[in-house]
Amino acid sequence: MFSQLERLWPELVRLEGLAFLAAATLLGGAMAIGPLAAAIGLLVAVWFGVRSVYSPRSRATPLLDRVIVGAGLLVWFAPALAAIAQAVLALTSGRIHFVRPPRDYFLATDPIAFWQGVGFWLIIAALAGFLAWRYWQPKLFPAETATREA
Repeated sequence: MFSQLERLWPELVRLEGLAFLAAATLLGGAMAIGPLAAAIGLLVAVWFGVRSVYSPRSRATPLLDRVIVGAGLLVWFAPALAAIAQAVLALTSGRIHFVRPPRDYFLATDPIAFWQGVGFWLIIAALAGFLAWRYWQPKLFPAETATREA
């Protein structure tokens, strides 16, 4: 749909009144919901894929299980890794950028705001990493988790 927008939009502009409103709303909704549905579909697929690895089955598939668990680890820890990457990028460049609201803080001119921004990304990374770790800990270390619960 995004690649065909150049062809679709002139057709919509020709419409008037309620027809234009309805068509533009449907196009905008489809463009907003499509990527969101794809991302949710990926998360659901990974969730059930990981769940299937740790469920009882009739046949073992060790290589496929490792691939599924690796993909699951990557998806679950990706937000923490992205936040750490933002903090490291800010430290190496001396500039931290926030999109909404658009702000740039430079270490040389506004060190307090710069360090607050770096701290923000590190806090987000710690929170996302902790939540991912709490999900994966019983799966990766079942004996250790069972000992702690007993």
